[in-house]
Amino acid sequence: MHSAVIWLMNLLRAHQAEGLNSRSQAWLPIVSILVIIAIFLSGLFAPKGWNWALVMFFMIILFAAIGRLITGRYSGIFINKRYKMSLSRFQLVIWTLIVLSAFLTIALERINAGIPDPLAIALPTQLWALLGISTTSLVGTSLVLSTKVPKKPTKAAIEARGKLFAKEEKGLSPLDKTRLKDAVESGYRRFGILDFKLKFEDAKFSDLFTGDESGNSGLIDMAKVQKFFFTLIIAFSYMVLLANLIITAEPAGLSSFPELSDGLVALLGISSAGYLTSKAPDRTPHNGEVSADAVAASLGLQPHSS
Repeated sequence: MHSAVIWLMNLLRAHQAEGLNSRSQAWLPIVSILVIIAIFLSGLFAPKGWNWALVMFFMIILFAAIGRLITGRYSGIFINKRYKMSLSRFQLVIWTLIVLSAFLTIALERINAGIPDPLAIALPTQLWALLGISTTSLVGTSLVLSTKVPKKPTKAAIEARGKLFAKEEKGLSPLDKTRLKDAVESGYRRFGILDFKLKFEDAKFSDLFTGDESGNSGLIDMAKVQKFFFTLIIAFSYMVLLANLIITAEPAGLSSFPELSDGLVALLGISSAGYLTSKAPDRTPHNGEVSADAVAASLGLQPHSS
C-alpha cells in the first residue's frame, strides 16, 4: 500500500511538470480509476484507523485529479466561474470529504465483518442540518451575487480595478494587449460589479478571505474569515470524534455517526447567515456603462475610438 501511494504521487508530480497536454489528459482518467480502486482496497484491508486515513487521502487525490482534468489545477474544485477560489465551495468540499470518507470506511468495515445490512448506518439529525447549511451557503451565495450582475460599474470603478489588470499587460504584444482588453471588457459585461479574474491560473488561496466585488476585492472580508475558522474548528473536532469511533469500536458497534452538539450547528448556522447577509449591500459604485474606451483607458491602452 505504501509503494502504491508513492507511485501515485510520483505520477501526479509528472503531470504537474509536463503541464495539461494531451498526454496528461489521457492519463488523468486512468489515475482516477486507480485511485477509486485504492479507496476501496484501503477501506477493506487497511488496519483500523489507517483505513479511514487512507480512504480520505485517496479521496483528496481524486478531487485533485478531477480539478486538474477540468481546470488544469489540482485546486480546481474550489474555483468558481469567476476564476476565484470560493469559500462556500471550500466548506462544502470539506464536509463532503469528511462524511463520505467516514461513511464508506465504516460501511466497508461492516461488509468485511459480514454484518447483515452493512449500510444501515445512522446519521444524526445535527449532521444533516450541518450538511444542509453548507449546501444552502453555496446556493445562497450564487443567488445573492446574481443580483449584482446586471449592475455595471462606473468609469471610476473600472479605472480603479484596471490598475490590477494592467499589471498583466507588461511584455505583451499589441495583439495580446487587445485580447487582454477584450477579456476584461467581457468580464465586466458578464459579471457586472462582481470581481473576476481572467483565467484559472489567477485563482489564489487569498480569494477565500477577500471581497466579492470590484470595490472590495482588495480588502479582507471578516465574515469570510469567521466562517473559514468556524468551519475548520468544527470539522476538525468532528474528525476527532469519528476517528475515535472508527479506531475503538468493533464493526458491530459502527452503526451510527457521533452526535454533534446543537450549539456547534447553531454556531456554523449563525456564521453562514452572517456570511450571506454581508454579501447583500453593494460595495462598488455602479449604474455606469461598460465601454471599450473606458476599459482601454483603465489598462493604460489607447482607446479604440482614437
